[in-house]
Amino acid sequence: MFVGSPTCRFSRPDLLASTWESASETLKGVSTNLHYGFRATGVALSTEVSLGLEYLEQISHSWDEIAVGRRWRNLALWRWVWEERILHPTTPQLLLAVQELREIPALQGSWFRTSAFEAITVLSGLQRVRRVEDEAFLRWLSARLKASELLGG
Repeated sequence: MFVGSPTCRFSRPDLLASTWESASETLKGVSTNLHYGFRATGVALSTEVSLGLEYLEQISHSWDEIAVGRRWRNLALWRWVWEERILHPTTPQLLLAVQELREIPALQGSWFRTSAFEAITVLSGLQRVRRVEDEAFLRWLSARLKASELLGG
């Protein structure tokens, strides 16, 4: 999950768009190699929904889901910052997590959750978010995912 703000100087699209596009493609590849699914979620801290949508569109055209509006009180951030306390109230930020899903054959392609999210890592701040492009980080992430409890590690 990517968290950014159209009003934060460290979350500007010109600083993050190429990083996110590169990172999401790389993370999809790592996920596929380990037989994980991948979901790109974009969260924009904005008081106006239209401003948040415009901002996320500048970051990427390939989100699987988004959350915008209500700044730090939107549902995605409320859960991860204030309830779960996994994310910090800062931008930009990247949460990498896994969750086991099982297909429901009778519902033809529908999936349901069979485990809670397991946070793998949180990257806070522009320099840390950019680490997703680093080969050493990707090797660490791949090893961490292989060791995940969801894979019986």
